[in-house]
Amino acid sequence: MKYIFTSIILIFFLSSCEKDSKKGAWSDSDKNKMKEAVIMSGKANGLQLSYKQWDYIFECFIKAVEPNFESFATFEKEPDNIKMEFLLKCAMGEKNNWGGFAKQSYIEGCERRLRLGSFPEDVIEEACQCELKAVEKLYSPSKLNVDEEIENIKKIQKACLYPMLDKKGYKYEIK
Repeated sequence: MKYIFTSIILIFFLSSCEKDSKKGAWSDSDKNKMKEAVIMSGKANGLQLSYKQWDYIFECFIKAVEPNFESFATFEKEPDNIKMEFLLKCAMGEKNNWGGFAKQSYIEGCERRLRLGSFPEDVIEEACQCELKAVEKLYSPSKLNVDEEIENIKKIQKACLYPMLDKKGYKYEIK
């Protein structure tokens, strides 16, 4: 226990002594500390994400935070609600500007739906990107409930998927 406490003090001391970070240009060390803090915070709050989803959130987070704070140490002094605001905006985004996590989650769900429908692999990714663009314009990710909006989602899906199937010469049945 004494070793852990000493390590924590040493980490805080070293991060406060680092001189090579500045607003808009953090050191790799500060970026790594931020990434660890974001992942630890998310996991502590029950987020179970893929590495790709964590990378999306982290890249957005750095772009949002780095220009506004001198270093990781100065950002860490901010109240938790300010930190959470940055994290939520990056994770979820807003109407017409979804965050990386929201986009990646939607794409993964779309791909699962289309695979369950036995659609050809060579149209799934393109169809899901088309669908995401349309859905992103209509909904804020935090307000989208796919179960409630399923009829609208199906219309968007058909508008994206069927022209691609035609273009590639696939035969399909409209249900």
